[in-house]
Amino acid sequence: MKRQTKILIGVLAIFIVGMTLGAAFSEPVEAKKFKSPSGYKWKIKDSKWKKMKNKSKKEYKKAKKQGRANVIGYSKGVKVTVTKNGHKYKGTAFAIKNSKYIRCEVRGVPGLYISDKGDQRV
Repeated sequence: MKRQTKILIGVLAIFIVGMTLGAAFSEPVEAKKFKSPSGYKWKIKDSKWKKMKNKSKKEYKKAKKQGRANVIGYSKGVKVTVTKNGHKYKGTAFAIKNSKYIRCEVRGVPGLYISDKGDQRV
C-alpha cells in the first residue's frame, strides 16, 4: 500500500472514532416542560424560553409606559408539538406577560388556546 493511502485511512479512522465518541457522550438539550390543566403537554428549549420571557417582559414594559388600557406583553412564536392521550398537534407557543405572571400559551390547536395556567375555547 502506498504511504498516502495509509495516511488517508488513518485520518478517516480517527475521524470516525471522534464522531462516535462525540455522539456517545453528548448531553441532551435541556427543555422547559409545560402541562395544561386539561392534560396537554409540550416542551420548549431553555434557551428559547429565556428569550421568549425577556421579549414578553420588554413588550409589557413598553405597553405600560405607553399607557395602554390592556397591558400585556407578547413574545414571538415558537413552533411546538402538543401531545394529549397519544395524539399530537402542531401549534405555536407564545410567552405572555401580564401584571401577575408570565404564562406559556399555545395557539393553532383546533378550537383551543392552550395555556399552562388554563385553557380557553375559541
